[in-house]
Formats: sequence, structure tokens, C-alpha cells
Amino acid sequence: MTDATTGRGMEQEPARSGPTAAPTGGTEHGGTESGHEATVLFPHDESDTFELQLQHAVSGFVDGPRSGVEEADHVLEELTGRLTEPAERLLHV
Repeated sequence: MTDATTGRGMEQEPARSGPTAAPTGGTEHGGTESGHEATVLFPHDESDTFELQLQHAVSGFVDGPRSGVEEADHVLEELTGRLTEPAERLLHV
């Protein structure tokens, strides 16, 4: 097949089996498969806590949609606040 904009042949890449890169996690040496160091946003126990809180909010949504959304909103506000803390400290220095 030919690409109309370049006039070149369009070759399809062969199908790949398995993931092309690990979206999270890393290698045994702390880096990722791409060779870059992984950035840890939260300690493992804290990220587990946030995950459990969000799971609780989602599982309670069917029985109480309003409270489920409010709970999820609260968790996401807390996450957002934690992610922006370092940037706010840099701006006030």
C-alpha cells in the first residue's frame, strides 16, 4: 500500500507478542526496560492505601452512587494535593 502524502510504501510492522514496555514497575536494578530510572511518586504502602480507598468507593457506587462519587472525589483530591506539594514548595522558595 502507498501513503498518499509521501508516495512511499507503507509497510506494516509485524505483530508483537506481549507488552512493548512495562507501564509500571521496573527491572531488578531499579530502572525500567527502556533504561531510564523509574520515578516513585508514593511509597508502596501509601499507594496501596489510595488504591484500597478507590476500590472501596467504586464497589460502593452501586448501592450509594452519591457517596461513592464523593468518596472517590475525596481520594482524588488527596492524591492531587500530594502530587502538587513538591511543585508548590518550589514556587514558594
